[in-house]
Amino acid sequence: MKPSAYMDLINDYEARFPVEQWAIRGVRVWPIIRIALARELQLAGTPERVRDFSETSAAEARAALRGLVKHFRAQAVDFRHNQWPVGHRGAVFLTNAHFRVALNGQWFDQVCDPIIEVLGRKGVGSFVLERNLRWDYRIPRHSGSMFVLPRLRLMRLQTKLFRPRLASEQARLPGFDQFVSELARGGYGIHLPSRENLEILVDALLRSAAYFRRLLRRLGAFIGFTAAYYGLDGMAFNLACRQVGIPSVDLQHGLQGPLHVAYGRWLKVPDRSYELLPFFFWTWSDREAEIIDAWSRRVPQGHKPVVCGNPWLDMWLDGGSELVRHYGDMLGRIKAEHPAQRHILVALGPFREMLAPWIVETIRQSSPQWFWWLRLHPQWRTLSWARKLLLEHFKDDRPENIEIDRATDYPLPALLRMADLVVTNYSSVVLEAEKMGVPSVVTSEYGSELYVRQIESGWTSVAFSSQELRRAIEAEPRVRKDLGGTLRSRGLGRRRQSGLEALLKAAGRGYPGGGGPGEIKGLRG
Repeated sequence: MKPSAYMDLINDYEARFPVEQWAIRGVRVWPIIRIALARELQLAGTPERVRDFSETSAAEARAALRGLVKHFRAQAVDFRHNQWPVGHRGAVFLTNAHFRVALNGQWFDQVCDPIIEVLGRKGVGSFVLERNLRWDYRIPRHSGSMFVLPRLRLMRLQTKLFRPRLASEQARLPGFDQFVSELARGGYGIHLPSRENLEILVDALLRSAAYFRRLLRRLGAFIGFTAAYYGLDGMAFNLACRQVGIPSVDLQHGLQGPLHVAYGRWLKVPDRSYELLPFFFWTWSDREAEIIDAWSRRVPQGHKPVVCGNPWLDMWLDGGSELVRHYGDMLGRIKAEHPAQRHILVALGPFREMLAPWIVETIRQSSPQWFWWLRLHPQWRTLSWARKLLLEHFKDDRPENIEIDRATDYPLPALLRMADLVVTNYSSVVLEAEKMGVPSVVTSEYGSELYVRQIESGWTSVAFSSQELRRAIEAEPRVRKDLGGTLRSRGLGRRRQSGLEALLKAAGRGYPGGGGPGEIKGLRG
């Protein structure tokens, strides 16, 4: 289903049902349902299904045991980067391992580490809680963290084993049964959590929130940051921040358009805001801030956008650092080894069908003067079987003009500095490419809806067939936008600094000149 179709459907249900009143044990659960509904509608009819939370299996148990072995090994091997919840840390981060990229032998968190370094220069200590989806541990780390996946999995297991029995007054879901019935009659083939499973989800969320709450208090945190807040753990972290009286901040890590269910077109929000959503949204530009502000301006307090820029990309826009020059030299040598008229970066999605058959055929039949850089999605970056799966698309006739390992392992901005064109299904690499002056091609209707503005501006085109993709590649390359060098980078840096400063002052406690979250009405960095 296209993004506009499922967002229209979700907004229709929001308009007709009192979703903002749905609560279990005092927690408003519409954000959980909304995210799950969008995910189900997006994947309806595909093999990439979201399994019911209440399911258990022997395979899950075996995977968890193998994961625990990986966990303890990672802790032991990278012992010096293990953080422990002691001392005063003004800022606490909840992040994901798949945000880490390999830089000179260490794994750098591209979302959090740039902010942690700025906070350190301001005298603010940071503590990082790291989730490792699929037990993926990327070591050695550039900066310290505490691995929390085993603890969070244990709390979910406790919920499954000791299912809560709620009194009738603890669940307030007016119209929920009718809502579920309408969905079932719609023929979408989706499976939303039942009342019972919602109670299980909320119990797991509250257990996780209690754990985060203890850590926040022990560390004396006055602000919490999270990336990709819309998973159950991220929502629990937001709730914990609300409970201890500090603001939570969602850090933009990719696309935040009006058709992204976590960031766009929330129709009904309680006056006191949703406790599962972040208090602030850190955005890269005014565009994302306007999308969030379009609905959050109706909320007296909470869910306010703050324009702070993209600190990771800013470093590569400048181009003056030793690290940028290092990767530029390496990629320059690779390009010299493989001279080509077009260097094409293909950013793959997180699903098992990584390349559509017609794209595979385009690569097979392409001119040897086209060099293809096939980049795995960050979730699959460290998994050897994912690279083998990608190679299976080409079976025994792998072309000589493709590169997978270095395309996956090198930082995305470094690749964008040398690429002539980006091809993707719907990855948010389109946004970074536009910033760095690289044209892109989206190859799905889904992507064509997400990037309407980029398509209208001419920096992104659409291709649904091999012929259209070849035509886009053969087109006269656009003159790159001026990256602006040091002067522009300094301007971006000033804006980021002012946005972060505004967040810290708003957080108040423990930071000079702060006012406290109770006084916040809205911010623009």
